[in-house]
Amino acid sequence: MVREEHYQALTCALAEIHDLSDALINALRPLANERSYRKNQQILNVGDEQQSIYFIISGYAREVTPNVEQSHGQTTWFWFTGDFVFHNGFFSKQSSEIDVEIYHDTTLVEISYENLLILTSKFPEVYILGEKLRMYYDRFRKQHTSDLVSLRRWEHFELFYSLHKLLFNIARHRDIASFLGIRNHGLNRYFKNQ
Repeated sequence: MVREEHYQALTCALAEIHDLSDALINALRPLANERSYRKNQQILNVGDEQQSIYFIISGYAREVTPNVEQSHGQTTWFWFTGDFVFHNGFFSKQSSEIDVEIYHDTTLVEISYENLLILTSKFPEVYILGEKLRMYYDRFRKQHTSDLVSLRRWEHFELFYSLHKLLFNIARHRDIASFLGIRNHGLNRYFKNQ
């Protein structure tokens, strides 16, 4: 069961990506579930198939890519309130090459892959929505990669900090440093200018 205001947030976010029919909005409602996490929890591990797509109502999640040089892996993405959490192989049922960790005090709306298949059989626009969702997030990932190459580290830090200041109170600083391509012990010097 999903609270009405949370369901509205989900459907509004989907509608920004692709038009939703009233029939699809009504059909989706009983297939969505709300989940709350009070502590950090792994919801996807490398090698597993992701069973559900998640929409963040409040809180944060991070993507971790295995890295032999970093024992905790490299943080390669963060998801924020209003984001959909999935890996690139979700829609094609490929095994994950990443881990996904949900941070504490995070609330999600979950839709299982099986329920998406049910919707797709009745509403062809669900397939189009999935493709647009993938392209939507690919654009942000490409921008992040471009920023890593084209911006100075302090510029990238300042941009990220100005947009996501509250994350710095939740995430481990080593995870943020990993995401920004900054050595962990060097992150403190960037705070001096804030």
